[in-house]
Amino acid sequence: MKKQLLLGALLVGSFLTANAQNNCGGAVAVTPGTYTVGTIDGTYQAGCWQAAAATPAGEWYSFTATENALVRVNTNIAANTNPNLDTRVSVFTGTCSNLTCYAINDDVDAANEEYLSDLEFPAAAGVTYYIMFDNRWSALGFDFELSVTPTSCFTPAGFQYVEAPTTTTVSISWTAPAVGAPEGYQFEYGPLDYEQGNGAINTIDVMDGTEVNLTDLTASTDYSFYIRSFCGGTDYSEWIGPISFSTEFTAADLAYTYGFETPSLGGWSILNAATGSTWETMPAAGTAFTPQEGELAMSAGAFGAISDAWLFSRPLNLTGGEVVTVTYYVRERAGAGNGGVNNLRVTVGDDNTVAAQTTTIKPLAEIVNNEWIQETATFTAPSTGVYYIGFNYTAPAQAQANFGWVTLDNVQVSSVAGVEENAASQLSVFPNPATNVINIANASSSLVNGVSVVDINGRTVKTVKFDGVAEAQINVSDLASGMYIMNISTEKGTVTKKVVKN
Repeated sequence: MKKQLLLGALLVGSFLTANAQNNCGGAVAVTPGTYTVGTIDGTYQAGCWQAAAATPAGEWYSFTATENALVRVNTNIAANTNPNLDTRVSVFTGTCSNLTCYAINDDVDAANEEYLSDLEFPAAAGVTYYIMFDNRWSALGFDFELSVTPTSCFTPAGFQYVEAPTTTTVSISWTAPAVGAPEGYQFEYGPLDYEQGNGAINTIDVMDGTEVNLTDLTASTDYSFYIRSFCGGTDYSEWIGPISFSTEFTAADLAYTYGFETPSLGGWSILNAATGSTWETMPAAGTAFTPQEGELAMSAGAFGAISDAWLFSRPLNLTGGEVVTVTYYVRERAGAGNGGVNNLRVTVGDDNTVAAQTTTIKPLAEIVNNEWIQETATFTAPSTGVYYIGFNYTAPAQAQANFGWVTLDNVQVSSVAGVEENAASQLSVFPNPATNVINIANASSSLVNGVSVVDINGRTVKTVKFDGVAEAQINVSDLASGMYIMNISTEKGTVTKKVVKN
């Protein structure tokens, strides 16, 4: 979500006529205001973006800060009405003969086809920042606004795990602000999506270094944190967050279902094996894209270089000789033209590494369907242990005229082949969403022996046993609002349903 500017930003409302020059040395000096970028035909500076097949052109501006401030360069403004505009901006520091990439922005929200740019960066008094727009995606002219907010205390950035989380501990580090020198930081954390500042007791003052070590956490759980810089006295930066983190996700038992609705990906992991695209979540985008279920799906693609990206499932407990069925929904989403070439194969192995994914259970194939379809793959576990399902996306370099994504959603892993196709179609749950009670209706001779309800973190929050009944009711009034997985055990196997509690 785009960060809002502090009140008091300096912005000139009129359009200014200064034209950018074609290289860093001739960059036009700008102050707060609105500017028009015409033809982009100057020198491009590498260092901020991955190289493209053809080197773009660039247009140059410069801004020299008169005091410490937050600077915003924004093309996502009302003046830019052409729906085909697609901007990209880079900011450099140093001298024109020795430039260093400082800040970048491409799209406000590419998943929702919002291809304009909105970049905010900290600026130090007396330093000149070189702003370059390039024509990597579009040669159309556009307008941009530059605004400046005087600031004395800046936020940290660069959050990462110090080491891999354990089931009960997480260590998080960050980078000090590029401008200023905070005396310390205030760090607050709690359950995923908790309301920041609302009586939270997990607040830590970090006065030495840029790292915090959290203990006594719960395994397989998502959390959120907020952080701000302390610059002395009553001077604090704004809070930034929520930023999600999680403890280690332990191996899950079957039946297992996941729909990519949590920020940590529920123990799934991503690997870019070579160059090009990586896997990332893709939200709903109006009529352009709708996940198969819920609000998010996974996607890979839309990249101008050869792609080889892996997505590994949460670890799964399997028994030797167990016949395992993997079902998933897949479709192509075209971004332009015919969507380009987007391939997918599915594998299984005993680790979440490329080398360990030794068994292909769904051969490499181009995904061409533009509607969701459910695919099925089966394999037999060779021995008892922990396994990972791998989804390998490959594609040649895609052109601007024809690019797209493979999208993936609602992965289910069961040890009873055919249960999803047969029993699932005979069992229904309603109402869904539900407020108080969910009914299980049976259109076959299957008898329900038990029901377990699992939250999005993989924790069983309710278990109900039955003595072979044809229909059943589950009281969910005591559950928190959200999405759950309902595992329904019958004498013919286990059926998994997604349900939503209002």
